[in-house]
Amino acid sequence: MTPYYHPSIGGVATQAKYIAEELFNRGHQVDVITAYKDHANRPKLQVSKIENVNGVTVFRYKSILNIGHMSVMPGLIPHLIKHKYDVIHYHSYRHPLCDISAFFGKLKSSVNVMQGQGPFFEPGEINGLKKMLYESYDIFAKYTMLRFSDLIFALNEYEKERYFRILKDDQRLRIIPSAAEGKSYIKNNPAPVITKYGLENQKVILFVGNLDDNKRPDLLVKALPGIKKSFSKILLVFAGRDEGMQAPCKNLAEELNVSENIKFLGFISDEDKHLLYDAADVFALVSDKESFGTVLVEAMAHQLPVVVTDARGPKSVINNGVNGLVINRDDSNALTEAIKNILSDENLKKSLAQNARKSAEDNFRIESIVNKIESYYFDIINMRQKN
Repeated sequence: MTPYYHPSIGGVATQAKYIAEELFNRGHQVDVITAYKDHANRPKLQVSKIENVNGVTVFRYKSILNIGHMSVMPGLIPHLIKHKYDVIHYHSYRHPLCDISAFFGKLKSSVNVMQGQGPFFEPGEINGLKKMLYESYDIFAKYTMLRFSDLIFALNEYEKERYFRILKDDQRLRIIPSAAEGKSYIKNNPAPVITKYGLENQKVILFVGNLDDNKRPDLLVKALPGIKKSFSKILLVFAGRDEGMQAPCKNLAEELNVSENIKFLGFISDEDKHLLYDAADVFALVSDKESFGTVLVEAMAHQLPVVVTDARGPKSVINNGVNGLVINRDDSNALTEAIKNILSDENLKKSLAQNARKSAEDNFRIESIVNKIESYYFDIINMRQKN
């Protein structure tokens, strides 16, 4: 159960797809129930309401009462009345589909699994009204949806601790991080994208993601003049859909006289994305708020040195100076120095890249993540059978 699914992009849709397809590859029957919608300000989905996607049967139901990421899918209720599942795995804490799924799962004795996908915020990240609404929901969920969930998956220790504050119980809490797509571990010749996007003989700084104000692409533009002083052949590449920040970044680049050192590629294919990781010299994820960052672990899997801000997600993945560099949020000077250090010190660049790859291999392969998920499913199933 997920509010978004392929071809929608984003952390929730991506991780739900990776898990569903890996479970199918292991011989399980897997259905995905999702909304017939994409994120706001994106093109409408042009897909079937029921289709097979890489072996997974996807059911898409019309959503109503759409407020931000929240929506209600009336079709979900008759679907769950009709079908009996051994496991119901629902994504996106504080979304109505989780509450409905948990209720019917409890009613039909399914194994209920909740994977929140980054629902918690640090002080100052959300306004007072949202904070009050979220905390009110948490009190309600403690006695309903969370109570009905046999397992609760947190992305990292920060999330796990936040769930513990609500539940005062860690017996059902497990840490399941986001996975890097399998293609991320395959090294390819990046020549096609180097030629296609004009990257020849350039030091390439890569940003992958939607260009919105939270991702702070402007911070990279601000850092660029200082980098350019040391490296005349430097190119900052933005690969991702514009969600309001491309025009401000272009204007800023003109003011700072670095327009010729920036390329905006827009939305690119999955194939080009992976080739760009191999073509780049450094990857930067400089968000103010980031619950995890799937693109981060993809870059690491490609053995690419990374620079991140100390947002709660990235700092749970990166050990500063070991498998990447961590800077304070909104610090363009620190970002300039971090990228310059990587580009000017081959030993540092090689060490960070090798350790990033090892971290990805050890912690973020979808196969090892689904090994854990599958074993947790069967732990509950086997325990019930014994009882």
